[in-house]
Amino acid sequence: MGIPGVSAPTGQSQPGGNGGSAEIGVGPSQPGGNGLSGLNGQPGTVSVVQVVTCYADLDGDTYGDANDPGTPAISCGAGTVSNKDDCDDANAAVNPAAQEICNGGVDDDCDGLIDDADPSVTGLSTFYQDTDGDGYGGSSSTTACVAPVGYVGNNLDCDDANLLIHPGAAEVCNGGVDDDCDGLADDADPGVTGQATWYADADGDSFGNAGASVLACAPPQGYVADKTDCDDTNPTIYPGAPEIKDDGIDQNCDGIDASCCVALTGNVDCDPSDGADISDLTALIDNLYITFAPLCCDGEANTDGQPGIDISDLTALIDYLYISFAPPAACQ
Repeated sequence: MGIPGVSAPTGQSQPGGNGGSAEIGVGPSQPGGNGLSGLNGQPGTVSVVQVVTCYADLDGDTYGDANDPGTPAISCGAGTVSNKDDCDDANAAVNPAAQEICNGGVDDDCDGLIDDADPSVTGLSTFYQDTDGDGYGGSSSTTACVAPVGYVGNNLDCDDANLLIHPGAAEVCNGGVDDDCDGLADDADPGVTGQATWYADADGDSFGNAGASVLACAPPQGYVADKTDCDDTNPTIYPGAPEIKDDGIDQNCDGIDASCCVALTGNVDCDPSDGADISDLTALIDNLYITFAPLCCDGEANTDGQPGIDISDLTALIDYLYISFAPPAACQ
């Protein structure tokens, strides 16, 4: 078998020319020769030629194709090299001297390890642990080519222990929790939802004015949840307040001014055990003509049903008690 580039002077080759052997040529003996016999019994020298195996280097990165069986030669010509270490001979950026980088599964340095599996890899990204699984990471981080399970590419979660708290979540009224991680909580966040209606309590009686309200998570100063005050300028007027009878004021906000008069008039002395009698006639005469002492209940003294207390009321009471016995006027 011949070796490319080598020929014997006699046109004969020696056995074993399989790419790992040498081709021997014999020529005339030179001074200082070793005494070997050459052609025709003449002294001569023996020349040994080293043979190499060459592999295709298609991408020109000086590393040969690992899949090329190789070709024996005295020296490797253009487009060939004497190694077969290239794991991708179509890509000059991939060879044993290349740097392993994060690039989606390419073994850049041909060491059999790819991306995160290669300890020499560069170009790592930082990923953050997403403990609550809401798609937003906390402060704990690691570096890798690809996000490990339970890690994400952001650290925007302000509470990574609560699935409901993350950027983009609805800000709700919940006692100062920053649900959407924008640094604003509850009423401080203009996007808050779930606010209650609160009513102004200008007089401080704990009952609010239905006509003056605000929306808020918590009651602002001077506001209450109630809206039943019928006069928010007077702290003595509110639902359930003590009612002063016949003063023209609805203290307890029930819509009417309570009257001391019950059913029919005539109980001028306000005796709870009876109706009209001579003691009531005496009390009315005393109010009108003697001591002018105030009446306990003007409504009971208004026996004629007309505005004011005067002699006609006295006449009506006398008529009821002693003359026609016609009942006095009903309470107004």
